[in-house]
Amino acid sequence: MDEAQVRQAVLALQKFHSTRLERKKRLIEENPLVSLIIGLKKIPNKTRRPYRIPIPHSLYPPEETELCLFSRTDKKTAKGLLERKGVKNITKVIPLDKLKTDYKSYDSKKQLSAYYDVYLADRRIYHLLPRQLGKSFFVKKRFPFPVDVQKQDLTREIAAARDSTYLHLGLGSCVALPIARIDYPTAHIVENIVKGLRGVVNRVPRGWRNIQVVHLKTVDSVALPIHHSLPPEAKLLVPLGEGPLVKRVKLSSVGEDEEREEEEENVGGLQTLGQEEGEGERKGLTAVTSTPPLEQKKKVVRSAGSSRLAGKKVRGSTVLSSRYEKLTARRRSRGRRSL
Repeated sequence: MDEAQVRQAVLALQKFHSTRLERKKRLIEENPLVSLIIGLKKIPNKTRRPYRIPIPHSLYPPEETELCLFSRTDKKTAKGLLERKGVKNITKVIPLDKLKTDYKSYDSKKQLSAYYDVYLADRRIYHLLPRQLGKSFFVKKRFPFPVDVQKQDLTREIAAARDSTYLHLGLGSCVALPIARIDYPTAHIVENIVKGLRGVVNRVPRGWRNIQVVHLKTVDSVALPIHHSLPPEAKLLVPLGEGPLVKRVKLSSVGEDEEREEEEENVGGLQTLGQEEGEGERKGLTAVTSTPPLEQKKKVVRSAGSSRLAGKKVRGSTVLSSRYEKLTARRRSRGRRSL
């Protein structure tokens, strides 16, 4: 990952954000989050819980963040557990049973999704929450963060859950990962992006080989590319030296008339593999291409013992080894006879 390119993209987004605020005269941004948009080549299997991706600068400042915990046990037992382990930053504890009874309606769930900044959930009941929380939480991207309440150092576990971002895989080929806030210093945003991408690469199957493109964007900005995987054809470019020649061959698909166009351009030293030895002094980057099936079918085979047949016409065509060419020759001869 090129950090210089990442820094340029961050500066462009910050400039766009400030210009937008001046134009609309808005001092408070509704959702000033910077997200990584990651395009995958192959969709991985769906995971039961999201992956935790640590970032150096949290999206939620500890002194300004209110936490809500969805617990497996009743409220009294859960609060007693938090007190014994020295956890003091949980604002609200909601047991699973109370969530089922007190927050049945759509309006109550919608109001609950706006009460607190961060929602945590006991990892043992995390798979039950999508049905209980409903559409409101997931439309607003207010997913609860899974925590292991059975850990001895629960304060550290809750802090790690709050100060991380989360990667959801298996929902499609495009993944959005909140990575920073637009009003953070540029250096902090760049650090979050670099560290976050390392965590993503460790979690995505096959790592960088399965990542096609990475964009950086805010809610209402364009997506700025910061990484793009080269196509297989570009990876076959092999440096050989310097020279001025490039050949490009274009063939139509089988069944259409053959079109072959050759272009020679001076582009600072490129040449095609497979040139004759006499052109060896023209060296450069070589585009490795395979022979198209149409060319293989149209090769004229002349054996040494049948040189007397070379040039002899058979129904208006030369002797060809390809069955395709024989059928084509017969059709042409039938057309001529009909005339």
